[in-house]
Amino acid sequence: MDTQSLAKCDVSSNIKDSQDHISYADYLINDGLHNNRFELFLQPQFDLASGRVVGAESLIRYRKSCGAICPPYLFIERAEENGRILEIGQRVQSLAADILCKQPDVKNLLWHISINMSANELLTETAFDHLTQLIESLSLAPHNIHVEITETALIEDPKRVINQLDHIKRLGCEVWLDDFGTGFSSLSLLSQLDIDGLKIDKSFVDKIQQDDKAFTLCSAIIALAQRLGLAVVAEGIESEEQLLTLAQLGCDRGQGYLLGKPVPVTDFFKDWPISG
Repeated sequence: MDTQSLAKCDVSSNIKDSQDHISYADYLINDGLHNNRFELFLQPQFDLASGRVVGAESLIRYRKSCGAICPPYLFIERAEENGRILEIGQRVQSLAADILCKQPDVKNLLWHISINMSANELLTETAFDHLTQLIESLSLAPHNIHVEITETALIEDPKRVINQLDHIKRLGCEVWLDDFGTGFSSLSLLSQLDIDGLKIDKSFVDKIQQDDKAFTLCSAIIALAQRLGLAVVAEGIESEEQLLTLAQLGCDRGQGYLLGKPVPVTDFFKDWPISG
């Protein structure tokens, strides 16, 4: 497909083979970075005890010229393969910093925006250089930024990741371990990490009502976090029953479609304005 065809492409109907998928992903990445078509959607995170919004997870989207949104699964895997994930990661950090700059009241509040960092980003020598520069040049409050990492990065090179996280902790940001329980990292490795919290993966939350094993795992993760002095966020809450069960187990925070879907930044602050 040529560039003009890719720009008009409807993924569901026009892309037929794997090479076209790769070409389309490359187009989205290049156009998103060069023409500023990447933007962040925000999904609220709630304190389960008070019901207050305490922050948001930032999720990257590509917006077409017609206004339609392309989800990240169309380009993130390809970006991981070709190394462009580093540029996309820096763009996410810049967009998140811009959001914080436009909400100056958050500096004095325990409100945060979470940014995800992949294993490929974490394992680079300069993983946090861009974020450090943003915090310093824009006078951001580091406590307003949560960095989410996955167990995959820990398994690949634990020593380097631990050193990288020490740097970001010294800067003042919080560090959270995302999708906990899905990566099979050891508990001894967890004890070496200077982190602030764990995120229970949606796959466990989905089955918490029907599957005794999922219930037991969620309960164990929450209890483990409490013993280690860590906070816990449950992802993917989609029913009142899930919400009630997690709250009863002592889960600190939650996010999911029941509580609030990812929305554009302007819509987020209309629906959930920041307040002291």
